[in-house]
Amino acid sequence: MALTEAGMPDNVVNIVTTSSASAVVGAWLADSRVRKLPFTGSTPVGRTLLR
Repeated sequence: MALTEAGMPDNVVNIVTTSSASAVVGAWLADSRVRKLPFTGSTPVGRTLLR
């Protein structure tokens, strides 16, 4: 992986791809251990996450 080759430590950057985003994100948002959740997406999706 390019990040490893560039010297990035393991488990600093994690990428999750899915065809069922609502199920995955719903589980993350329901978990009290999750304090921040960056995402790449549209403004409407961002507004949904804020709700």
